[in-house]
Amino acid sequence: MVTIIILVSISLIFLYIGLMLLEKAKRLKATGKEAMAIVIKNNFKNGNDDHNGMYHPVVQFITKDNKLIIRELDFGSTSKRDLNTEIPILYNPVRPQEVQINSALHLNYLPWFFILTGGLITTLVFLELVDLINFTEAIFTQKSI
Repeated sequence: MVTIIILVSISLIFLYIGLMLLEKAKRLKATGKEAMAIVIKNNFKNGNDDHNGMYHPVVQFITKDNKLIIRELDFGSTSKRDLNTEIPILYNPVRPQEVQINSALHLNYLPWFFILTGGLITTLVFLELVDLINFTEAIFTQKSI
């Protein structure tokens, strides 16, 4: 039963992240302004140990009303972005600190990846609870479903 609770918690986290990303993407696509941001540095954020982690680019851009905004982006990667690289972004004109990379990956695919993954885990847990599959045993004993 503990495994079920853990899996439900993981699925809810995935669903929450996906829904928040989707809401932000919809808001920025509807009311956001386009700009080109320039990478000015990369912040390294540790993972579980000193060897794992992600580089989050810090960018600067000028808003339509000529305000300079400096912001660390939410998504990082395992490699640094080259300094002075231009990145297309969308920003919220009311709250210019709300920024997202203007790409299909960040605005369309990532939110749905999280939502679908959370939904899949939820479905598998439900099927386990109604005894149609033995999902948790398959995970922990390496057996097929």
